[in-house]
Amino acid sequence: MYEFIFSISDLPLDLRFNVPFSKSISNRILAINHLKSDFRKPLSDLNLSDCEDTKIIADSLETISRNDIGIFDCKNSGTAFRFLLCVAAITKGRWTLIGASRMADRQVKPLVDVLNNLGASIMIDDRSDKYVVLVKGRKSLRNTRPTISLPPLPSSQIISGLLLIADHIHNFNLSISENQASMPYINMTEALIANPCFDNETDWSCSAFAYCLMAVRKQGSVFIPLLKRSSLQGDSVCERLFESFGVCSEFTEAGVMLRYDPSIISKASIEIDVSDFPDLFLPLVVAAVCFEGITRFVGLTNIRFKESDRLSVAMKCLSELGISHNFDGEGLTIFANPHYAAPLSRLVVDSDDHRVVMSFAMLAFAHTEIIIAHPDCVNKSFPAFWSNFGIAL
Repeated sequence: MYEFIFSISDLPLDLRFNVPFSKSISNRILAINHLKSDFRKPLSDLNLSDCEDTKIIADSLETISRNDIGIFDCKNSGTAFRFLLCVAAITKGRWTLIGASRMADRQVKPLVDVLNNLGASIMIDDRSDKYVVLVKGRKSLRNTRPTISLPPLPSSQIISGLLLIADHIHNFNLSISENQASMPYINMTEALIANPCFDNETDWSCSAFAYCLMAVRKQGSVFIPLLKRSSLQGDSVCERLFESFGVCSEFTEAGVMLRYDPSIISKASIEIDVSDFPDLFLPLVVAAVCFEGITRFVGLTNIRFKESDRLSVAMKCLSELGISHNFDGEGLTIFANPHYAAPLSRLVVDSDDHRVVMSFAMLAFAHTEIIIAHPDCVNKSFPAFWSNFGIAL
């Protein structure tokens, strides 16, 4: 896809921002629906996200249910790779999982090691320029130790994947570190296993870009249909977090209306620990760019293990924008920039990481234009993202 210029010159001040069903819930519901045949539902009844990650999991599970051999291209979807790896390990057959080369840096091997210690037969094939894992599936696995004890892991999906197949692991007893990052996602997995008939929700992670937009634009309104304050999703915390940047939320039965109100900004210096909600890091960074105070982000360990090293990418964009910032090894500090209302340097977002593109695109609401090099990468989580701004790719 060729690059394009994202400009908001023709957009009204009051916007409607449609977001899909939750990707995180969709991916877990799919695995649970596949593994628990006693209540299995047609996919059409599950209110699934329409994103690429969810389609990969749905198509792959369909293949697994009908065959004893399969090759699954997970691309750069860590969720798909980890969840499918767990399902393949306890399903008789021969399965090949293929991922982008970036997957080697995305904490898949620790899951391979855990599963093999439980009796799985999994091998990483390093003869390809892709990330390839070969699985000889078994009917079940067995824990031979009193407890499966895991250290804090950058990816909580390793734990979620194990929880999803727990009924197929004899003597399953898992100990989770008190310092484990992204615990709300693990809690979500446990809640969905306990209530597999749970109805999906509108996606809070995608809604964060609307909150970011309002924090940058500081005028008008954004309406997000069907979004609920009470949510199983840990990223619903973004309502509270964006209040620090002046974004207020007015919830009704129909959804939520976002407005900018500087009177609710109570602090000129903010510290945000993103260890439990890493997907909110980039939208919050962009909000901090347009904040007249100082923002410090901590809990950044797992930020480096996403579709890109999001910490490095964020700092590169901040430097190109001329935004004063500092990373001291423990946290990233973005310093006050009260004159940001005037357009600064031209920004080219040259990344194929969906959350990088969607987050930094919101700076178009403070700049004259943002150059987007890979606009179609949003399909990974939010295919209709650009349509909210009247853009059809």
